[in-house]
Amino acid sequence: MKTFELKIYYRGHNNSLYELESAGFTKLNYIPGTTVNSLLDEYTPKGVLGGSIAGLKGDLLVGACDSNDKALGLFINNAAGYEWENDYAEASGKAPFVNGQGTYGVFVYETHNEAGSAALSYAAGDYLYCSVNGLLTKEAPGSNNVNPDSKFWVVVKAPTSTDSEMIVEQRI
Repeated sequence: MKTFELKIYYRGHNNSLYELESAGFTKLNYIPGTTVNSLLDEYTPKGVLGGSIAGLKGDLLVGACDSNDKALGLFINNAAGYEWENDYAEASGKAPFVNGQGTYGVFVYETHNEAGSAALSYAAGDYLYCSVNGLLTKEAPGSNNVNPDSKFWVVVKAPTSTDSEMIVEQRI
């Protein structure tokens, strides 16, 4: 079973001031026929995912971060929340994220470079950036479409083949 959540070890600041752009509810996270990210599959929900990166899209507007946005933090839940919450984000138009400092466990991040030609391995001390897909990546800025203004995370526990959780320190 795949999980798309943000595990909070040490909380920074919860932020629910921003509206979630409409694309934040419909973003396709998996493209059939691709194997670029081994953590995503046809069952991956649409919209922003818990643990993905919130990016500034306009005045008090947030969405999935990409190479053109300023990273604001990590989304706490998927865009539609949890199945028992009656799609709270769609009703309110908001998707809360954490910003400020903190320690978080993420279960979704880039497993390959953007081209899909090389697997990424993570180690404690690695700096992380925002990928074009709005996920954490160790692919350095300037390579493909990695956001150069997004060096706000440090790996403190790398994922392994038996434990996909990556624990990061956030420095926004």
